[in-house]
Amino acid sequence: MIDVSMKSLRGKVQADISLLERVARLWHVDLSSPSVLTRIEERMRDHHAARSVWEQLSPPERTCLFQVVEAPARRKGIPADRVIKKSKLPPEQGSLTISRLIQEWGLIDEGEVLPGLMAVNPRPGPVRMLYALRECGEALERTGMELFKGYADRSAHSLSHLLAQFDWNDLEKLAGLCHISTSPTRLSYSSSAWSSISHPADLRTRVASAFSGSPIATELLGRLDPGAQRLYIWLCCEQQGKARMQAVRALLGGTEEDLFAALHQLESHALAFDTLTVSTERWLSIPHDLFDIIEHEVRDHAADEQRLSLLPVTIVPPTIQEGQPGICYDLATIIGHVLQHDVEPTKEGKLPKKVSSKIRPLLHGQPRMRELEGETYVDQVFQMAQSMGLLRCASPYGEEKARYQAGHNLPAWEQRSLVDQVRLVLEEWKRSTTWYDVHADGKLIYPSGYNTGAGRKALLHHLRSCLPERWYRLDTLLYALWKEQPISLVASTTRYDRQASQPSSVRARREQWMQRGEGQLYVGLMGSALHEMGLVSLGYPCEPLATGSAAHPAEWFQLTPLGAVALADGPVGEDTAAGLWFTPEERPLVVQPSFELLLLQPAMPVLYQLLHWAEIKRIGPVSTLTLTQKALLRGMAAGYSVQQVITLLAQHARAGLAQNVTYTINDWSRAYKGATLAEIILVDTSSEQVALDLSRLLAENRIEVRTLTPSTLAIFPTGTSLLTLRRLLEKAGVFVREDARNAARGPSYR
Repeated sequence: MIDVSMKSLRGKVQADISLLERVARLWHVDLSSPSVLTRIEERMRDHHAARSVWEQLSPPERTCLFQVVEAPARRKGIPADRVIKKSKLPPEQGSLTISRLIQEWGLIDEGEVLPGLMAVNPRPGPVRMLYALRECGEALERTGMELFKGYADRSAHSLSHLLAQFDWNDLEKLAGLCHISTSPTRLSYSSSAWSSISHPADLRTRVASAFSGSPIATELLGRLDPGAQRLYIWLCCEQQGKARMQAVRALLGGTEEDLFAALHQLESHALAFDTLTVSTERWLSIPHDLFDIIEHEVRDHAADEQRLSLLPVTIVPPTIQEGQPGICYDLATIIGHVLQHDVEPTKEGKLPKKVSSKIRPLLHGQPRMRELEGETYVDQVFQMAQSMGLLRCASPYGEEKARYQAGHNLPAWEQRSLVDQVRLVLEEWKRSTTWYDVHADGKLIYPSGYNTGAGRKALLHHLRSCLPERWYRLDTLLYALWKEQPISLVASTTRYDRQASQPSSVRARREQWMQRGEGQLYVGLMGSALHEMGLVSLGYPCEPLATGSAAHPAEWFQLTPLGAVALADGPVGEDTAAGLWFTPEERPLVVQPSFELLLLQPAMPVLYQLLHWAEIKRIGPVSTLTLTQKALLRGMAAGYSVQQVITLLAQHARAGLAQNVTYTINDWSRAYKGATLAEIILVDTSSEQVALDLSRLLAENRIEVRTLTPSTLAIFPTGTSLLTLRRLLEKAGVFVREDARNAARGPSYR
């Protein structure tokens, strides 16, 4: 006897490969897609796709197919003549209909088989049995009932009734989106570790209650893809919550794949549901009880989406504060001060007040006032320089007191363009948990008060979508950020804490968030760090303090050319980046006879060379420094020769050096007395040839060596012990003995 139980698509395809093409076409699956058979199987379980299958069939085909997929027939198969009889079709028409379903729609014809012995009313001879593929049987039956059973029309169901059709996993995901907990509330050893909120019926009630008692539906609408959002707004505002599927397809204008994706999003968020009806139409509808609640909110949402789109405006603000990379200028200022002075931190690891008050007038950043500590911006910049490896605090030559010195990353930093420096500062700011930004009223934004990394990255993400040198309203940027809401304040950290009572309207919540809540944190980030890095310029309706009242926050912003380059994707160090912001000059330096140096462009490699042997007066778009004897001698102590200084000045100066400048520099240099200390190992060899052989041997082992006399070598044993050197020489056949004067220093072989 032939097995008449349902067979899978995978098994049938092995016997008939042409079946795969027919089924793929029916279920709208591209045959060229990878793992096509797996994708077809997934699609055949999709109820939205099943409704599209029903749409393609003629009325007789629908009637016959439904007889095959009804529960008893779906499990055991159904005789072909019974299908024709139950469909109330003439025998000839019924046979033609079944043939079309087999040839075009993938209905399986098992052929003439004997009925089972346990069958009800067994027939005396073989019968022709039909059945649907196992993968699509349940989906076709559930959706087909909407065509033939009036009570299954989902457009007439309430939200609570529709939620009953969710399986447990989908219902749990929806509950999570609605901020409804499904966690156990009792101890694991209790007789019932799960509370009643985990029961499906109770959870459905809680989800439905969340939709009716709060603007959760509008929040879920904001989580949809733009295409699905547009569809829902159209459905709610223009179609009164219900539209034919032909109109939906016309609005989306894409493929059936796009339709299925949009329908899946809407249904998984319980916002709208598609259905077939006994009148053979297909509708997309919002549950009537949900529509009564959400209609007004969606209309407000649609108006806000249009009014608050992140688009440039033609207005020019009355007052503009141009963005300048002040933080980079401030880093150069403190590095130059460290190069020219011995700066020792206090026991608490901070700058002495005397040093801080001397440096602060030279810096560009806004004040950072902390209780009990006062102004801390200078310390912030020093801390950033240390974190980036530009400065370090260590004891030179084993001295007891530590002092600030050049860090290991400073040589590479000095050679970078201003654009690259801004990029590196931006990367440091994104991950820093110690950098304090400031509100428009001067109050600090504590990094521990919000999700630092997520908030800063979200802000930069939206800035990247803005056109440079075009003005935008700041509230449109806040609206784009509000829809994501990456910042979550901790309790009682700032005056922007969440209020105990939240407005019921989504629009009211958003306005509270933007004007008095977390949105003001973004305004602070824009007005402090991003403005101080030169990424944005800010526009004000009047002078910020012209009225003598509290500080007025910015209302417009503009992405600067520097900001556009700094935010662009690409590795740090691209040579073309600087040219997109300003055109560098070959000779940007003016050397005046009064020994004043004017750097007319922010040419950072030139500036950092000057910092080693010139005193800072002001660093900015145009930097001013002064040549002094003290600074020159300090630079010579760092390794610059007087000839290098004169050559660098002449190389970058717009005009030749004045005679008195050259003469004075040479005269100042005569006061320099320098000496270099180094620990070496002195090796006296028995002959010049032995010295030559040892020089080659040490060079091969990457040990620095210098010839003092033909038979005397000086070895700089960086990271190499005396014992290691002795073994290396003995292995080369050299007899080694230690100088007797080393005995006073104790054992050498460590």
